[in-house]
Amino acid sequence: MRHSKRHGLAATQLLYVLIAAMVGAFAFYYYVNDRAETAKRALTIKRMTAIEAALEKYCFDCGGELPSQKQGLEALLAVPKERSPHGWAGPYLTKPADLLDGWGRPLKFMCPGKRLNGSDLRRPYDLASYGKDGCEGGDDLDRDICNWDRSTMIP
Repeated sequence: MRHSKRHGLAATQLLYVLIAAMVGAFAFYYYVNDRAETAKRALTIKRMTAIEAALEKYCFDCGGELPSQKQGLEALLAVPKERSPHGWAGPYLTKPADLLDGWGRPLKFMCPGKRLNGSDLRRPYDLASYGKDGCEGGDDLDRDICNWDRSTMIP
């Protein structure tokens, strides 16, 4: 009488293990990817907050002037060549990367900003990132981050 003891997995058991491993790998990938995108959004908010502080210092040093639209945020890194402001005491930021959002795109800077509620008054400046998709509007991680809507400045 022969006893045959089989060791190992049957083909169907191996297939189940492979399917479970693939599902787990996909779930892990999407979890990690979502966390990375959330971190990029938080980095964008951190950089925008630093730019706001730098613009405040720039404005104080330059007698109430902000960088013009043409000078842009680069005026925080080096003395603007065009219409150099009196009192510039920068650099106010240290790296060109400080002017990029978490996805590597330049932050949007508009000076002066848009009109306030249809009046003739304008915000001093607008600062924005169009989120993960890089397009205006969107939801979740694609949602725009804007200095005029503080609710978007929460990671």
